Amino acid sequence: EFLLPPKSEQKRLAELLRAADEMIEKEKKTHEKLKVIEYNLITKLNNPCNNATRCQLGEIVTLNYGKALKESDRIDGQFPVLSSSGITGTHIDYMVKGPGIVVGRKGSAGNVIWVEKDFWTIDTAYWVSLKKNDIDLKWVYLLLQSLNLVDLAITTAIPGLNRDDAYEQIVYIPPIDEQKKIVNEYSMIRTTIDRSSMIIGQSQQIKQELINKVF
Repeated sequence: EFLLPPKSEQKRLAELLRAADEMIEKEKKTHEKLKVIEYNLITKLNNPCNNATRCQLGEIVTLNYGKALKESDRIDGQFPVLSSSGITGTHIDYMVKGPGIVVGRKGSAGNVIWVEKDFWTIDTAYWVSLKKNDIDLKWVYLLLQSLNLVDLAITTAIPGLNRDDAYEQIVYIPPIDEQKKIVNEYSMIRTTIDRSSMIIGQSQQIKQELINKVF
């Protein structure tokens, strides 16, 4: 059983729901276009250009091994604990100063993760350090995504990324000013995508609350 509102009220509610649906669909299309723009920016990042320096990845970064930290040994704290798949908990201590980059070694091998704060990396992942001062860390994060390190993962029961294979990848390094320009462009796109996701979530919540009130 449910309460049936007057026909005039039904019409008004139907219009509200229709408007909510249209706004959600419009925002989803915008979100999809933004994701395409983000994808194109990253995939075209490692292209040779006139002012770029050609080298191997191993000449500019080191993939450092993480350190095992069992769940039973962790004490909930302010520092995220990262595996190859992302954050798996927290701890009261850290091993890497943030911001930083984590790359999957086993399991989700080749997965690239950006970490804003100090963190701990367990032994299923690498953490990235730079060998040169004229390299922007956030740009390296985008570069690593463009290399499709997942494809380098050894095809076994448990996929793994050999860092020596990663080091051999050819990369093109533009001047630091160009790196920062790319990072700023990415940040603006990423901010707009996050805002779009928030609008979609809020709109869906409002729509559901309206349905709940009616029925």
